Amino acid sequence: MRQRNVTARIRWKSTVIYHLFVREEYVNYKKLETFKKAKSSRTFLALEKSHQHSFLSNKVLANLLPHLPLLRVLSLSNFHISEVPESIGTLIHLRYLNLSQTRITHLPESVCNLCNLQTLIVFGCSRLIELPKSFVKLKNLRHLDIRDTRIFNHIPLEIGEFKNLQTLSNIIIGGEGGFEITKLKDLENICGKISMVGLDKVKDATRAREANLSVKRISDLQVEWSDVLDGPRDKELEKEVLNELKPHKDYLQQLKIGSYIGLEFPIWVGDSSFGGLKHVSIRGCKNCTSLPPLGQLPSIKELFLEGFERVTVVGMEFLGTSLRFPSLEILSFVDMPGWGKWSTNNRVVFPYLRQWGKWSTNSGVVFPNLRQLHIRDCPNLVEVLLEALPLLKVLEIVRCDSVVLKKLVQVASSVTKLDICHISRLIDVEWRDVIKNLRAVEELTITDCNAIRYLWESEAVASKFFVKLRKLKVDNCDNMVRFGEKEVKNCSSNFLSSLTMLDVCRCKNMERCSCPGSIDNLIVYECTSLTVISLPSGGQKLKSLYISGCKKLSEREWGGHEIMNNTRRMPMLEVIDIYDWPDLKSVTELKVLVHLTTLKLINCGSLESFPDNELSNLTLLKYLHITDCPSMDASFPNGVWPPNLHSLTIGKLKKPISQWGTQDLPNSVVELYLHGDDGVVSSSQFANFLPSSITHLEVIAFEKLESFSMGLERLDSLQHLTCFKCPNLMDLPKALLHSLLSLKVLDCPKLEKRCSKRGRGRGSYWRRISHIPYISIGSES
Repeated sequence: MRQRNVTARIRWKSTVIYHLFVREEYVNYKKLETFKKAKSSRTFLALEKSHQHSFLSNKVLANLLPHLPLLRVLSLSNFHISEVPESIGTLIHLRYLNLSQTRITHLPESVCNLCNLQTLIVFGCSRLIELPKSFVKLKNLRHLDIRDTRIFNHIPLEIGEFKNLQTLSNIIIGGEGGFEITKLKDLENICGKISMVGLDKVKDATRAREANLSVKRISDLQVEWSDVLDGPRDKELEKEVLNELKPHKDYLQQLKIGSYIGLEFPIWVGDSSFGGLKHVSIRGCKNCTSLPPLGQLPSIKELFLEGFERVTVVGMEFLGTSLRFPSLEILSFVDMPGWGKWSTNNRVVFPYLRQWGKWSTNSGVVFPNLRQLHIRDCPNLVEVLLEALPLLKVLEIVRCDSVVLKKLVQVASSVTKLDICHISRLIDVEWRDVIKNLRAVEELTITDCNAIRYLWESEAVASKFFVKLRKLKVDNCDNMVRFGEKEVKNCSSNFLSSLTMLDVCRCKNMERCSCPGSIDNLIVYECTSLTVISLPSGGQKLKSLYISGCKKLSEREWGGHEIMNNTRRMPMLEVIDIYDWPDLKSVTELKVLVHLTTLKLINCGSLESFPDNELSNLTLLKYLHITDCPSMDASFPNGVWPPNLHSLTIGKLKKPISQWGTQDLPNSVVELYLHGDDGVVSSSQFANFLPSSITHLEVIAFEKLESFSMGLERLDSLQHLTCFKCPNLMDLPKALLHSLLSLKVLDCPKLEKRCSKRGRGRGSYWRRISHIPYISIGSES
């Protein structure tokens, strides 16, 4: 488990605190209480930690802000807050306010009192519907980021008066009475990213011209029409509008065009003069019959094309007349149902154009730097005539004909990662032609290819062509019976000697899974006909074993060994994760697994024998999860545990929790998850089992549990409490509520009512829990 709390940092200047930096997942009330003394602070900054959310109660925030009147910078980015307190309006010196990725639904009107505010960021506030009514008072605003919010038609019409505005991420063009595109002309300082949505509302191309985009320093331009055709639209008008929105060629780096219904593109789209353009995305252009000449762009690195329904041929018109994508690294074609032919050879696709001299006969390499190629939902592409793709490493083909796969692997022998899904007409014979070109492949994923019954003919063939294969995943291939058509019990030591990870999921007719001796990670998931897993070398190198939902799987592997009763043959195991294995009856010799860090045995109804007396030998075991094993020996648990255990999940065993008594869990245990026992009515029945060291406690599915306040007083380290599916639970341990950092109550209707903050009469517990940084009560969170 990762370290959850990192100490907040304070930057001092003499004896005055000027800058406050918070980098914690849960910010508690007491820590922020000390910040109240920092009345001269200029900065309160939440530092992101790997894009995870942080938690801070709305109550604490409301109490803190009035004590920081001199703040210039306030960032609450990624905090799990739903409200911004009215008191924010007292921070009249504030210049930077970042509320991105929060759960706020509105901004208080008092925000409009921040007359010095220059930057407002609400990016990613998916619940935010509108800006405050007096928003136009923020005349000093320079940067406004409203991406990924629900602010559709609520941009103030007076936005054109914001003379200092440099960044306006989203503009929703309105019809009569809405925001007009001409207002952009007054935003003389606008630069960077600009997104315009609703361009179908523009009825005169001269209005688009008045926006003056060609004189603005736009580096990232997104233009989008409605994707709903609820009436007739003028194709020629849309072309004229797009033409008038031509940005300055010296600044543009990223271009996105969406739902444009013109028959063709203006000349500037693909013009080689846009030397800095690196990323292009064009989608939903349903009426275009050809692609623009994007190959002429000298610096383009990433190109995404989607929804060109009427394009049937991609050829020289796409490449252009000279450069031919010299810098392109990532190319994606998606949802082009009419596309049937792709060629980089003008003599094949357009021979008459060469005769007329319209196209250059330059035979330079096409796509010389292409690293990734993605083709999805192009079912009619059956003619592929490409030159070599010398640097291609990643190839993804989804819902296409097998011809596409065969042709591309022939011209891209350098591919190291191949991902195929739902390839039509890919039968065993076709697949065997494909694998002849996969000598460089290191990662192979095959999904929904139902015509394949075997991946290779024999062990020798597999070792000949898959010489570098490290990772193999086969998912939802219904008719696959086994990997090799001709399998033997004892594989040679050279069989797929590079393969280290094997992942087999949802192959409902697979009967046998034979594993080479080199694998260190084995995943077998919901293969409902699987009866045998073969580990010819005994799994000598195996480090991780995951088996789930294989209801017919025998306890014995092919050759007679019992998989979980012969762990001496798997001495390197670090992770054992077994779920829903009905035939598993026993586990033995855990003591030899000296590298084991994680052990999970879940829903194994026949499991009787478990060597719990050997747990003390597992000095590296950190995570132990044993639940829903009702046949397990009644002596377990008996007070013997791994000495350095960190997390324990346990319950629904033969021995009821009420009979466990004191278990002497090591002080290293900080997370405890208890699964239900119908005989437990009060927490006093299992309180002696709980170590005082735990910081996380979850009680799950205790149907008759009523009281959760007895015997828990000594849990003074508890910080996180969860109650789930306890329908009769009525109370909480009041003495521990003040130290909690998170509280979750779900499917506990009686307790939810007492903890609720909604309605006329708030629940009796709300005053005691409102300070907790993260609270989730039923549907309230």
